[in-house]
Amino acid sequence: TARNDDDTRAMLRTLLVDRFGLKTHREMRELPIYSLVMARKDGALGPQLVRSAVDCEQWIAEKRPQMAAGSASPVAPGGKRPVCMILATRRFITAGTRTMKDLLGPLQAMTGRPVIDRTGLSGAFDFDLQWTSGPVAPGAPAGAPADDGPSIFVALQEQLGLRLEPGRAPFDVVVVDAVQRPTPD
Repeated sequence: TARNDDDTRAMLRTLLVDRFGLKTHREMRELPIYSLVMARKDGALGPQLVRSAVDCEQWIAEKRPQMAAGSASPVAPGGKRPVCMILATRRFITAGTRTMKDLLGPLQAMTGRPVIDRTGLSGAFDFDLQWTSGPVAPGAPAGAPADDGPSIFVALQEQLGLRLEPGRAPFDVVVVDAVQRPTPD
């Protein structure tokens, strides 16, 4: 029989409790976050953030190729943006017909903090974002290595017209109370 994700998670929890004596509890904690907001008071989008008119359901139903099929991109391999997809690396993100919610995951991975969408933007967009691995956050210590280009924080403002604002927010977290060496088979 086919198992769903909830069944798999339940089985994994049981295994961890039985074999490793894992004991946990959940609690709310205030954690550092970034809020993704509009950078400009007038709400103008940056030059690399453009509304998309592609219908992804139709595109996929027609089995059209997705990589290298989109509009021109200054960062995508082959110079074409993926359609109905997002491609993220350590130095760029390129996407075709993706929402602000879709951008949050890669931004969280790059910044090491949860990112919450507070842009108020709805709908789908094509976007290209390119940065260097320079200082990770505003106010990085003096002498921190920097590359020739902008940090992800500066690139977001200049290229997409968005900004990451530091803050704190409550999150439900799992706290490990105890764990032991696994029991023998």
